[in-house]
Amino acid sequence: RGLGDVYKRQIIFNEKDLDKLKEKQREYVEKHYPDYRIKGKGEENDIMDGHRYSFFYLENEQGERVMTIRFDIEEAYQAYMK
Repeated sequence: RGLGDVYKRQIIFNEKDLDKLKEKQREYVEKHYPDYRIKGKGEENDIMDGHRYSFFYLENEQGERVMTIRFDIEEAYQAYMK
């Protein structure tokens, strides 16, 4: 299966706690993409900009992965690693 479209969201959540930040991101995805379900989630480093991102894979009713939503979590990740 393909990854579908990838969308990077520049949403400011004003949250420094990494776990709380990821929970707010999940809530955002569920609220703004109600016609899809979260099939997978995780974190990754982007080799192009060196930032840490969280991501959510979304599927449609047919079980096809249709999009990936990415959030930049670099600032919260750095605070978490200290």
